[in-house]
Amino acid sequence: MLFSKTMIQGVYVLCHLSRKEPGTVVPAGPIAEAMSVPPEQTAKILQALARAGVVRSVRGRRGGYALAKPPEEITIGELVDALGPEEDEARFESRNCPLMPDQRCKAYFGLRRLHGRVRGFLGTETLAPLIADACDTDQDPAQCDAGAACCQEQVEPVDQ
Repeated sequence: MLFSKTMIQGVYVLCHLSRKEPGTVVPAGPIAEAMSVPPEQTAKILQALARAGVVRSVRGRRGGYALAKPPEEITIGELVDALGPEEDEARFESRNCPLMPDQRCKAYFGLRRLHGRVRGFLGTETLAPLIADACDTDQDPAQCDAGAACCQEQVEPVDQ
């Protein structure tokens, strides 16, 4: 799986916050309830997103969380960095080539190159299209969220 469960839950949390007027502060409890994410998990997600500067935290009786910037400025790369597992770089272990034990396996270099390309792409993609009210017009309706405009069945008027 490319994205962790926490990452996906984080997108849901941000989707909820994005539906509020800019600057609106929402407590963690109602966010968890609205998005069906366990409250403890929601709190951890919001804390990580606050550390990353994606949301801002407001303390006090009327405290909670709000987006720190518009969805168009939040990259998926930021979310992966904030909510992903350990840094991906630590996962790349150099392996020796079975045929030439004194050299690194070529797959190591290929994987690092691919990782860089994926990270670069995620750094340019933003949250905005993921939480849009409607799908792109060229998107297959079978791939859309059930509530999206492109998925709503078009009803032909009946002549009477």
